[in-house]
Amino acid sequence: MRIDTAKLPQSALIDTGVFLRFLGERPDDPKAPICKALCKTMLAQGKELYIAAPTITETTRHKGARVPRVSGITVIAFDHLAAERLGLDGPESLITELAQATGTAKHYIKYDYMIAACAARAKASALIAWDSDYRRICESLRLPYLHPLDCIDADSRAGFLRMEAARATAARSAAAQP
Repeated sequence: MRIDTAKLPQSALIDTGVFLRFLGERPDDPKAPICKALCKTMLAQGKELYIAAPTITETTRHKGARVPRVSGITVIAFDHLAAERLGLDGPESLITELAQATGTAKHYIKYDYMIAACAARAKASALIAWDSDYRRICESLRLPYLHPLDCIDADSRAGFLRMEAARATAARSAAAQP
């Protein structure tokens, strides 16, 4: 996995899915090597890397244990300023629309909005996440969004997409078997 360092932002808040994979919580997930390489490269280059306080909640629930502190990663509080930004620029109507469009429960969308508000609070150059709902959330908060695949080189991206297509085909074939 090769990270295209020219595409990395100066600072970024990573969402819970990226953070969990960076910690090694999903070792068999094909996205994990991208998350690890991305975070390690940003840290090695002295870029600012953040996680939101709600990510600590989600990660603790996932692990069932305390989340380790990671040198170089700053936790951004969901404080008065983040809450105010969310209240002004995160309309309930968009939360409902995203939940219906993605089939995701509203409380997950609300967590994602809280995480994005923390990125805005930190004045992060970008929010990096796999979840597709973040694109619209970031637009509403006027915050740049990056998908992790945006940060890898063209060959690595093509290889990942081929692998994902093969996995999807295998899953459909398995589901079609009586």
